[in-house]
Amino acid sequence: MAIENIDLFNPVPVGRYKFVVDGVPEKFAVGNTYFRKWKFALEYAGDIRKVRMPLFASEYQNIILACGIGNVQGKTVEWNDEDADGCCFYANLFYVKTNRGTFKKLSQIRSLEEEEEYQDSEGI
Repeated sequence: MAIENIDLFNPVPVGRYKFVVDGVPEKFAVGNTYFRKWKFALEYAGDIRKVRMPLFASEYQNIILACGIGNVQGKTVEWNDEDADGCCFYANLFYVKTNRGTFKKLSQIRSLEEEEEYQDSEGI
């Protein structure tokens, strides 16, 4: 399978995909705002595509829980960055246009087991 980097000139279409975390998410800060740059691999049209996404804690918390690598501590989730590499989950990929650009977003994040149960219950 071919490995490609995806940009907005050749985007992966909106849809539901199995995501695999590709490497340890990198920590970044802009002013007082902290986020992580995540890299994912997903299969699309017979190829493995690479998708990069900056995510805030509120956005990646469900990924951590779906991967089963975090512990809920009150309103926060504690996890080890290294444990994220190779984790798999399912999610909807969509795009949001703002005055600052077009951004990739994820919704309906589920673990592999939750996705299998959902598909069975829906007859998919």
